[in-house]
Amino acid sequence: MSDDDLNAILPAKADVQMVKMSNKALVFTVKDQPLFFDPNGRGRVFPTVYTMWAFPDAMKSLLTFSEVSPKVLGGADLMLPGVIVPPEGIPDFDADETMALRIPENPYPFAIGEMQVSSTEATEGGMKGRGLKVLHHFPDPIWAMGDKSLPC
Repeated sequence: MSDDDLNAILPAKADVQMVKMSNKALVFTVKDQPLFFDPNGRGRVFPTVYTMWAFPDAMKSLLTFSEVSPKVLGGADLMLPGVIVPPEGIPDFDADETMALRIPENPYPFAIGEMQVSSTEATEGGMKGRGLKVLHHFPDPIWAMGDKSLPC
């Protein structure tokens, strides 16, 4: 995100509230809208789907099949066979890198997570195994804390 983007979502005088969830996750809200979260309270902060809907290109994303999305929305992690590999190949990424997840027909991500392998490991391993550990998705409890809007 650019400085202008960050200032748009977090104005200088914004009242940022931190909510501690029962699973130790921290959610950072502005005007009761969850914008960022720390899944385990250890200091690594991720954008929520609300933030990604405002800035859909703010981070790298993987594509998955629309038939796979219900499984992710049900709480499953994304397995590498569920990743759509575009003609130019998957983006370069490291293990533990933050990644958004979307389907080709929609520019707005529906899940945020961290990669369990690097792009090199994924391709060299034949795109088999666990790919994205999903940390937050539409419509989970973090999403439900907000205004429940959808991307326009």
